[in-house]
Amino acid sequence: MRITLVRHAESEANFSNRYGGHDTGLTDRGRRQCAFLAQHKDRFDGARIIASDLARATETLHLVLGSAVDATLEQVWRERDFGGADGMLADAARARYPAVFDFEGGGWFAAKTEDGESLADVDRRVRVALEEIVARDDSHVAVFTHGGPIQLSICAVLGLDPRTHMRRFNVENTAIATFQSSPWGVVVTGWNEVSHLPSEERTGVFEA
Repeated sequence: MRITLVRHAESEANFSNRYGGHDTGLTDRGRRQCAFLAQHKDRFDGARIIASDLARATETLHLVLGSAVDATLEQVWRERDFGGADGMLADAARARYPAVFDFEGGGWFAAKTEDGESLADVDRRVRVALEEIVARDDSHVAVFTHGGPIQLSICAVLGLDPRTHMRRFNVENTAIATFQSSPWGVVVTGWNEVSHLPSEERTGVFEA
């Protein structure tokens, strides 16, 4: 079976450099990115479609595959809930929650803001979601999701410790990652594929 993971298009939070775990829509450039990916929507033909239920993921899904697409919305594919940091500018969030964003220290993966999730929490739910997809053994599953879950997914597939490896994997807006499941396990067949985007529409590095 083939598993395709698609990161949402550029969001308002991405553009303004804010931590937008939940409510944030797409920018005009994000909608253009979707239009370019929609020119290649045949690559999703026959796939079972899953999406995060957050607005930027569902908007990306509908702009790429159409508003009538048959898709299952699943909270397990949401981006991390940043709790008290949600909507804050990155510099302000890092000043207020130093443990959460201290990527040189040892506790950042398990740290969380009030009412938020740690990356360890997200990692657990993403691993379960991947296992459920593989267990169903559909021929092709496409998931419209977010940067963090995609980074964590590749660590799970490659058997890497996300505490030391997840931030090494770049995930641009509308980037596509592909995995192939076989009797010998799941392998990575594509990563951060943005060939559908003109260079001026690419939005660069994602950092969880």
